[in-house]
Amino acid sequence: MSKSETADLPERYIRLAHRQHEQDQERNAFFDGIYRELFSKAVLQERNFINFGPGSFWHKFWRTADRLYEGKTWSEQRNRGYEMRIDLAWNLIENTRVDVPDASVEVCYCSHLVEHGWNDNVLFFFEEVHRILKPGGVFRITCPDSALGVRALRRGDRFYYPKQGNRPTSFMLLQDTSLVTHPENKFSLLPDAADAFLAGFDDVYKALDEASRLSDRELQNQIGAHVNWFSVPKITKFLKQVGFERIYQNGYAQSIMPILRDVRYFDKTDPHMSCYLDVVKT
Repeated sequence: MSKSETADLPERYIRLAHRQHEQDQERNAFFDGIYRELFSKAVLQERNFINFGPGSFWHKFWRTADRLYEGKTWSEQRNRGYEMRIDLAWNLIENTRVDVPDASVEVCYCSHLVEHGWNDNVLFFFEEVHRILKPGGVFRITCPDSALGVRALRRGDRFYYPKQGNRPTSFMLLQDTSLVTHPENKFSLLPDAADAFLAGFDDVYKALDEASRLSDRELQNQIGAHVNWFSVPKITKFLKQVGFERIYQNGYAQSIMPILRDVRYFDKTDPHMSCYLDVVKT
């Protein structure tokens, strides 16, 4: 790199920062306009939008719902270095009711949350979302698509999972959907035993079900890792079971609800490994 290029770097960064700031201001105006066109002033003031398991998310019109780990947020517990704001105390794996009235919420959202609970937890959660949504309200779900992991396993793709290294894809699939690869789990597998574990079942999803069942609830209560697998058909089945009928599969930034297309706030986690569904309460 020449001296002239080096000397120009700070100015370039300043120009880039200005450009990004201008673009951000334009997006703010665009999406604020959508909020104000679709929802009343009272709805916006009451923040009748809930993000479950929000991570670093914060938005002026939204509330967040999540749990604490011995008084610490998920971010603090994992030393992620960002502040989490929790408006509603709520715990997925304890089947906690959401402290809001029936049919009072316009939009619910969760990103990479459901895989942290077992089937009974997720069904209870979906029931709660169905209860609190207004008729016509939208619920968007995004989570790891385990069908993509299974496809990688069947194709012998050793590069699907980040940081896989020399570990077999079977081990990474189990790690992404259960605690059976965790050394503190009561039943624990080493990488070289993962292939044999999956081969013990006539269907890989049955093996993943068993791995989920073998994941310790007390350990999960401490660390909040993945303990379940999901795919579009499985999520759809659960949604129908709790009463949702209008279900739409789509993709990254493709929500039927315009405010959820703001990718500065939504659909940020691993879009290349995720599935996306919107549901409307009838």
